[in-house]
Formats: sequence, C-alpha cells, structure tokens
Amino acid sequence: MTDSGKGKLKLSGFPAHRDDNKLAFVKVLPGGCTAYLKEVFSRYLFDENLTEYAYMEDMDFSYRVSKKYRLLYQPEAKLMVS
Repeated sequence: MTDSGKGKLKLSGFPAHRDDNKLAFVKVLPGGCTAYLKEVFSRYLFDENLTEYAYMEDMDFSYRVSKKYRLLYQPEAKLMVS
C-alpha cells in the first residue's frame, strides 16, 4: 500500500513515497529526516489525534503543508549528528 512512487497520494489515500535518486517536488514526505521552515510550524501542527498510534502523521502533516509550500525531495541530503 505504501510502495514507492512519485511522492503523491494514491486514490486510496496512502502515500507513494519517492525512493529514487532524483531531486523532485512532491506532495508528501516520510518523517524521520525532514526539515521545514520555522514559519511552517506557526501555521501547521501535527494532528494530536494521531499521537498514540503514530501512523502516517508525517504524511498527513506534509500533505497539508504541501498545499501552501512546495516540498522538495532531496535524496542527496545527509543527516549529521554530533
């Protein structure tokens, strides 16, 4: 149901996340290693109803944000922890 794709929602409502090496604008992003402008969090919040189960809250958040902002899938980005 959540197989790879073009970074959009399927008709079923499940995400088709990108997993290729191409830079692209998308409608949904998986959580874990995402970055947003600070101003995004003054307009959008994670849905508190999804906190206990924590399933697809990242997809829900990113999809709502994508209606106002362009989301960039950057496969070359690296997370560095010090």
